Amino acid sequence: MWDTANVRDFNVGVQAAMRPHSYEIPLAYETIKIASALKARIVFTIYAAEVPKSVKRPPNKSLQRRRPVAGLR
Repeated sequence: MWDTANVRDFNVGVQAAMRPHSYEIPLAYETIKIASALKARIVFTIYAAEVPKSVKRPPNKSLQRRRPVAGLR
């Protein structure tokens, strides 16, 4: 089944939180080597932190896009 698979991903899901600001997830060289030998990808899916609806946050204008990204609408 592996040889005929269209997608060969090892997907690691991470639930983000408001703190800490950043968090490193190092992969061992051996892990990458094995995935490569299997012709697989290691994919990280980051799930956004959930903010309670009762918390109002002001928009961060400096991070908002000024114009649309090509190909996205």
